[in-house]
Amino acid sequence: MKVCPRAFSLLELLLALGTMAATLLLVIALAISVAGRNQQVQEVPVGLIAAEDVLNQFVYNVQSNSAAQTAFFSNTLAPNYATDTIQIDRVNFSYAVDLERLIDTSGNPVGGAALSGTNHLMRITVRVSWQMGSGPNQGKHQAELSRILHEDN
Repeated sequence: MKVCPRAFSLLELLLALGTMAATLLLVIALAISVAGRNQQVQEVPVGLIAAEDVLNQFVYNVQSNSAAQTAFFSNTLAPNYATDTIQIDRVNFSYAVDLERLIDTSGNPVGGAALSGTNHLMRITVRVSWQMGSGPNQGKHQAELSRILHEDN
């Protein structure tokens, strides 16, 4: 008697196809998730670049003008000291500059009491926000950057 090689049953074939389809869907979902994270990782540095641009321009304006420097260091605490918008690569960024005089544990301005009030330290914080209208990361995004500025008198 001749024996024929046994083939896969319909149930085994459907089970194998179902497993392959589920695996393929998981790989596609993973690829979409990675692409979305990649987009988000690229957006945060753009916001930090905008914040750094605003911060550098602000520091330059203060340091290049003695009257502006005197007015700047006479502030003790100024939330929203300056607000405006800038555009970088067709994206509008809104920003706010906050100032804070650094105070030691005894309540005196850092450097101010010991050196006759002409050695203040100020923390400048720039908060940048922007809106993304499409893509996986649509919505409002924010970035923040701070720098300590020393009064040179």
